[in-house]
Amino acid sequence: MDSELTLQVEADLARVQEFDPETLVQRERLGEAFSFEPAVEPARRLIALFKKIPTSALNEFPEQPLSKIQSASKSVFNIFESILSFNSRSPEAESQHTNLISELEAAYQPNFTNLFPFISYAVARTVDFNRLEAEGRAAVQTVRDETKKVVDELDQTSKSANLVLEEVRSAAAEQGVNKEAILFKNEAESHETASIRWLITSVVMIAVVLAYSILSLFFPSIPILRAESLSESIQLTASKLLIFFVLAFGLFQCIRNFSAHKHNAVTNRHRQNALMTYRTLAEAGGTQEARDTILQHAAAAVYSPNDSGYLKGEERGYGGSPIVGFSPKLPASGGLGDG
Repeated sequence: MDSELTLQVEADLARVQEFDPETLVQRERLGEAFSFEPAVEPARRLIALFKKIPTSALNEFPEQPLSKIQSASKSVFNIFESILSFNSRSPEAESQHTNLISELEAAYQPNFTNLFPFISYAVARTVDFNRLEAEGRAAVQTVRDETKKVVDELDQTSKSANLVLEEVRSAAAEQGVNKEAILFKNEAESHETASIRWLITSVVMIAVVLAYSILSLFFPSIPILRAESLSESIQLTASKLLIFFVLAFGLFQCIRNFSAHKHNAVTNRHRQNALMTYRTLAEAGGTQEARDTILQHAAAAVYSPNDSGYLKGEERGYGGSPIVGFSPKLPASGGLGDG
C-alpha cells in the first residue's frame, strides 16, 4: 500500500472535515443579495458525511477506495473554494451564484452513494462488538435489578397501602359502631330521666295515700261525714274505699312506670355496651366461627325484643338462644335415625 497516497488522501479528507461552513456566507464582502447563507446547511451536511470516515482507517484501504475518497474530497472542497472566490461584479454573477448553491445541494446524494461502503467499513472496524455485547448485558442486568427494586418498592407500598386501608376501614367501622351505640345511649338517658320523674311522682302519691289514710281516721269527728243511719254509713264507707282504691291505683301506676323506665334504661345501656365491646371481642376471636358466634351474641343483645317492664313474663316474639352458634355443624347427609 502506497503510504504517500494515504497521506495525500488523509490531508484532502481532513481539509473537508475541518472546513467551517459559516465562512461561505461572506455577507460583508458580497452584500445581502449575493451572500451564500443558503449554502451553509448543505455544506454542513456534506462535512458531516465526510466526518464519518475516520482518518485513522485510511491506511487499511487499498488504492482504488483511497482514490475515490480523495476524488470526492477534492470535488467538494473545490465547490467550497469556488464559493469563497466568487466575484459579485462578474457579468454572470447572479447565475453563477445560483449554480454554485445548486451544485452544493446536489453534491450530497452522489457522495453519499460513493462513500457509504467506506463509512460502513470504518464504523465496523471502530466498533468493539464484544464490548458492546458486554455493555448490553450489563445494561440488561441493570434494568432487571432496577425493575426488581421498583417491583419490591411497589410491593412494599402496596402492603403499606393495604395496612392503611385496613386501618381506615377499621376506624370507619368503629366510628359506625360508636354512632349506632349513641342511639341506645340517648334512649337509656331518656328512660333514666323519665324514671326519675316517675320516682318523684310515686313518692308524692305515697304521701297522698298516707295523708288520706291518716285523714280518714278523723272523718267520724267531722259532722258532715258522720253517719246517722245504716244506709249513710254504707255510703260513706263505699266512698272512702273508692277514693282509697283510686289513690292506690294511681300509686301502683306510678311505681310500675318507674320500674318500666328503669328497666328500659338498663336494657338500652346493655345494648350500648354490647355494641361498644363487640369489635374488641370479635378481634380477639381466633377463628371465623368464634367471630360469627360473638356477632350472633351481639345481635341478640341488640335486636332481641326484651320485656317492656310493664308486664311480668310477657311474650315479645322470637327469642332463640345465640348459644347455638357454638354447636358444631351436622353433616349434610344422615340423621339420628340412621344406622
